[in-house]
Amino acid sequence: MKALKRVFIFIALIGIVSCSSEGNEPDENQVSDYFITFEVNGEAVTCKDVLSFDNYGLLANGIYGAGVVGANGQSNGTNSGEAILLYMYDTVEITSGKTYTEAFIPGKYLSGATITYSISEVGYTSAAPNISNVSNARITLTEITSEYAAGVFSGILVTNNDYNTIAKTIENGKFKLKINK
Repeated sequence: MKALKRVFIFIALIGIVSCSSEGNEPDENQVSDYFITFEVNGEAVTCKDVLSFDNYGLLANGIYGAGVVGANGQSNGTNSGEAILLYMYDTVEITSGKTYTEAFIPGKYLSGATITYSISEVGYTSAAPNISNVSNARITLTEITSEYAAGVFSGILVTNNDYNTIAKTIENGKFKLKINK
């Protein structure tokens, strides 16, 4: 399980390091119609540099998945970027109108939702319920069309070295993102 969390943080850090708002023209997914906003410990965050929704479909062992990525790149050449990753898993296709949580999927050793947030080089996660009794994740897909996905999210996150102390609270999360095809 620790290795999986390290992979999530590594992916987030790659997104942070590889993205910079300086000198980049916005692509078609970075228009005002598409966004990710949320609050971290009461501070508002709007992701601008990377916005992505991927419906992975059937992954393996009867598990379907989808992911949301939002990031703000470096500033002044430092690793001061931030990223949020939302993952949803189920034994049926990922659909709108359903809420995914950190609870294990029945018969599988996998949470239905995971939220990972990183700022600079520090990562936070909604650890699985067998690891942490204080963290949680809640992601509701409110709409999925052939063009975009929208939803809301919240979570209580811990660090990878202390699963029993609340480190970050994610509230009022909203997204509307073009679906990557």
